[in-house]
Amino acid sequence: MACIGAIHTEFEKDGKTSSEWHCYISSASLAAENLLKHARLEWGAEAMHRLLDIHWGEDRTRVWDMNVQKTVNLTQKIALNLAREYRAQVFPKTPISGVLKKNLFDLDNLAELLRFFFALLNVTALFYL
Repeated sequence: MACIGAIHTEFEKDGKTSSEWHCYISSASLAAENLLKHARLEWGAEAMHRLLDIHWGEDRTRVWDMNVQKTVNLTQKIALNLAREYRAQVFPKTPISGVLKKNLFDLDNLAELLRFFFALLNVTALFYL
């Protein structure tokens, strides 16, 4: 153990201020700025894994073949990143969960989403939606 640190966060939601403490132990000797940098990287990874678990049940997946696991995981991450890009350009104020639900269960919205992806990837579809 080379470093013990804590990060205090404050945020406001619906006019109410909340605060949290996050404590860290590291085997690397980190200055305060580096500890904050590593913590933010970890929070970003955890946020992505949370979305993968919520939308695709990643924790419940029972795939034993390593190649299939990697392929499924990569495909899910690509889909999530494409959905984030779509949200940023089309529905910037909507949570990613709302965008996924809205576009996956309404065929008109799904067609628009696919058109967006094809345009984003510069792919000409062989079929018309």
